[in-house]
Amino acid sequence: MRNCELLDSTSWLINLMSLMPCALKGIPGVKTSLLEEFGVRLVSYDLPGFGESDPHTRRNLNSSAMDMLYLADSVGILGKFWVLGYSSGSMHSWAALRYIPDRIAGTPTLLFL
Repeated sequence: MRNCELLDSTSWLINLMSLMPCALKGIPGVKTSLLEEFGVRLVSYDLPGFGESDPHTRRNLNSSAMDMLYLADSVGILGKFWVLGYSSGSMHSWAALRYIPDRIAGTPTLLFL
C-alpha cells in the first residue's frame, strides 16, 4: 500500500525519545526509506535528562507540551503534527493532547510492560 489515509505528503511526526540512547538514532526498527515512501518528515529530540539532553528539574507535562510546540514552530511546522510516544514518552504525548490539542493531528502511543 503506497498511500495512507492518516499520513499525507505534508505529514510531520515528532518522535519523543526517553529511554532510548539518543534522538539521533530515529525510531528503532523503522527505516528512513519507509518514512520517505509515506512522505513523513520525522523530528526527534531527547527529553530532558536522556540521551544528549541536560536535565531540567522543574519540568512538568505542561512544559513538555510547550517544548513540542516551540520545536514545531522552530522547524516550520505551521499546522497540525503527529506525536509518537513510546514507553515513558507516552505520558509526554498525552501532555501534547492535553495542553496543545489544536496543534496535534494524533498520537499513537506504545507501552512496553
